[in-house]
Amino acid sequence: MNTILSLLSLSAGLLNSSAPTPLLSPSASNSIGFFIETQPVATNTWIRIDPSDQDTLRIADEVGRQIRVDYINNIPSLSYLATPDLGKITGYREIFNDYDSFIYMIGQLYNYSENIYHSQSPFDDVCGYFRSFRTSYQSRAWNTLAGSVNSDFVASVRTLNQDSLTFETYFKGCTQCDKNGNSFHHSPTDQEKFNVVSPYHSDKTIDVCHLIASIDGISSWPDFFGVDAYDNRYMYGVFDDIFSWAGDLQTGYANYMKTNGSVPDDFSFESLLNDQDSYFPYEDFVADMIATEVAFSMKTGSGDTLYQGLFNNNYWHDTYLETVGSFTCELERFNYENLTSHDEFDQIYKDKIYSFMGVKLDENGTLIEFGDGEKMIKYYLMTLENPDPNMRLDYRHGYVNDRAKFAQAFIDYLEGILYEE
Repeated sequence: MNTILSLLSLSAGLLNSSAPTPLLSPSASNSIGFFIETQPVATNTWIRIDPSDQDTLRIADEVGRQIRVDYINNIPSLSYLATPDLGKITGYREIFNDYDSFIYMIGQLYNYSENIYHSQSPFDDVCGYFRSFRTSYQSRAWNTLAGSVNSDFVASVRTLNQDSLTFETYFKGCTQCDKNGNSFHHSPTDQEKFNVVSPYHSDKTIDVCHLIASIDGISSWPDFFGVDAYDNRYMYGVFDDIFSWAGDLQTGYANYMKTNGSVPDDFSFESLLNDQDSYFPYEDFVADMIATEVAFSMKTGSGDTLYQGLFNNNYWHDTYLETVGSFTCELERFNYENLTSHDEFDQIYKDKIYSFMGVKLDENGTLIEFGDGEKMIKYYLMTLENPDPNMRLDYRHGYVNDRAKFAQAFIDYLEGILYEE
């Protein structure tokens, strides 16, 4: 803008500097935009810009804030206008379509819910905002088990007056493209599908709506039953996983059976993860692994907020191997004190995967249906509400060998990462 050039020239004399440092990096062409952090003000207020703070001046001008020049003892002083709608600028960050930017924006949305909207339950409201983008996350089952979406909070976010990259623009629009503007896969059976670049594989993405909804579902489960989640749920009693990896495992199996009729002996689970139409693609699986650990950390107090849980998880897990390893540990999270060997650990998480497919080995080593398939609870609660009528086919009963091969393929994939990578 011409305005900023003249103002920068004016302030440059105060700094004895020939030119200001650009705010955006050389990769700005790949930038989604920048998010401005603000602090509310009660009335229109002129905020003086420190002469050394060229970036705030540039930001204020870039987003169209009114800027004025005052002279104090013949020395020019620059100020921008803060209003009750837009507030005082306290910080800013360049936003990309990467996972770090996503976590940052979650933190800012959480801050808005607590300090501006004054939410009674910031976690529920922020999670509900993401669930609001998909009808499948607002079904009777989801609303019953995880709570209803706060439509007033969703509306407040969508109509929020921001003079930078808005939450709605970022979460609803920008996250559907990579840093180069290439569109991601868009689900034909749902309303919205937002993805960010995976922190583990730069050529793959994570479905962030799926991630946040899974965290919401897992975290809400104990409250629904009103029981102590940590004294009463063991390997065959942890049903909250149905909101995450276990539910996806079951729907992935049902979709595979619908398409193929049976599971071959040489079935590769990686082929399922690489198929974005499989109902259990990579973008969902990584979201499930992160959600499982973040939700559990929040339940046990090691992650106080949704933002902190996501931040901590991202900080401690730099590689895909670390994430898969942590995920398998979470699968037997209520049995640490009973473990006596590495083999016993392996058997516990394998048994759990088998149990969610409704099968197990009896005392003679014979494969049998586990509890007449009642662990396939996904079908009672959610799949019957699926808008795709073909997904209503009942694979809960029978098909014992197919379910076992599907479960074993999942185990083989995990072990391939854990022990061979």
